[in-house]
Amino acid sequence: MINSRHFNNSKFLVKVHGQLPEGDFSICTDSRKYESGQVFYAINGENFDGFDYVENVLKSVCPIVVFESNEKNRYRLDALDSKKTCFIEVEDTVAYLQDLGRHRRDDFKASGGVIFGITGSNGKTSHKEMLKALLESVFGKDVHSTRGNLNNHLGVPMTLLDLEDHHKICILEMGTNHPGEIPALCEMGDHDHGMITNIGQSHLEFFYNEENVFKEKRALFDHVESKGTGFFVVPSSDKFLSNLEGKTLTKTNYTKQGSKVEFEVGGGIYEFENPDLGGDYNYSNMVTCLSLACLVYPEHAEKFLNAASTYQLPEMNRANWIEKGSLKIFMDAYNANPSSMKVSLEYFFQYLKDHNISKEHAVVILGDMNELGEKSPSYHQEIGHILKRFNHQNSVFIGRFSCDYKSGAANGVTYDSAKQYLESKPNLSGFTHAFIKGSRSLQLESLIDIF
Repeated sequence: MINSRHFNNSKFLVKVHGQLPEGDFSICTDSRKYESGQVFYAINGENFDGFDYVENVLKSVCPIVVFESNEKNRYRLDALDSKKTCFIEVEDTVAYLQDLGRHRRDDFKASGGVIFGITGSNGKTSHKEMLKALLESVFGKDVHSTRGNLNNHLGVPMTLLDLEDHHKICILEMGTNHPGEIPALCEMGDHDHGMITNIGQSHLEFFYNEENVFKEKRALFDHVESKGTGFFVVPSSDKFLSNLEGKTLTKTNYTKQGSKVEFEVGGGIYEFENPDLGGDYNYSNMVTCLSLACLVYPEHAEKFLNAASTYQLPEMNRANWIEKGSLKIFMDAYNANPSSMKVSLEYFFQYLKDHNISKEHAVVILGDMNELGEKSPSYHQEIGHILKRFNHQNSVFIGRFSCDYKSGAANGVTYDSAKQYLESKPNLSGFTHAFIKGSRSLQLESLIDIF
């Protein structure tokens, strides 16, 4: 919710057409989901202009429309019969949206609100969901967080604008694929506390190496550290993050026996047990989230530990086990980079070992890992080497780099696309387990239909 007084407070404002109504308003950027009484925010993107859909919105009660200033839109505005709607003309809809997000952030913090920030190469959304669950065990519906993975230059201000008056805590997830984006998001979020999940081989097409990824991600730590009043948590096992130093910083460590975990933070020793977290990386994720929650709110440590012990991985979790009849499928068709691929494969093969499942009864289907730059072939070969190390024979590789996967693995079959693989009508009746992972563009979720 944003108070209408803020609509006049931006250098990107060009003109207010009509009478600006008073009050607090929620914002909608999708005409298909518009509800009467909201502000319709007509974002102007590279391939679309939200103002194209304004007539559909005006069929409902629409108090305010924000649109980008250009000759075409001004002409269309003059042709609209909409005297009951205030139209706000702005120079840049994205920059103006970010200004509104800053204003809402300021109102939230002035009322005592606390903002947590999360970034990293892998596991941002998983950490966000875990931290949210821990904090909700104490603060309930007063906790607000990024929806899904809306963590970019549009998602962060929209998350801030979704804050309601009863919210006391806001968790902002931040992602990047170009240098300079995390510092900008930190300025926008003005986080009080934060964490970096890890540093890995992500978006190397633009960052070139992990050192540059680290420099980008550490902007969140630098922001919290510069304020000097918050807490910041990183896993000590990360070779880059372990080199950070600062008065706000805590480096997590833990011991694990089965599903029981013990860790130390803030001078206290804590433990929890949860057999449903799956791979070791999820236990590490939970320790990071618990550490931050216990540092910020030590009086609620016991409730946080209880919440950790009963936490269930959400159904929407992108890396998720799916059951189809007697077949179990580990599916992550949303994103992939060498770091996450390595961790996920190691977890999958450890799972097979722990459950006495023969690798002969498991199929691995890998799609391209995108945005890795000129070294893409070698990164795919390295993942192939992991399959070779595990002596896995039943592999399917899909995409531009399928042959590079195969050259590293020394076996497997290759396909140009998921569609081509589906059309081959593979016989997978002998398998009890499957691993499917690749970048979103491969649309590997479509493969569920073949099992």
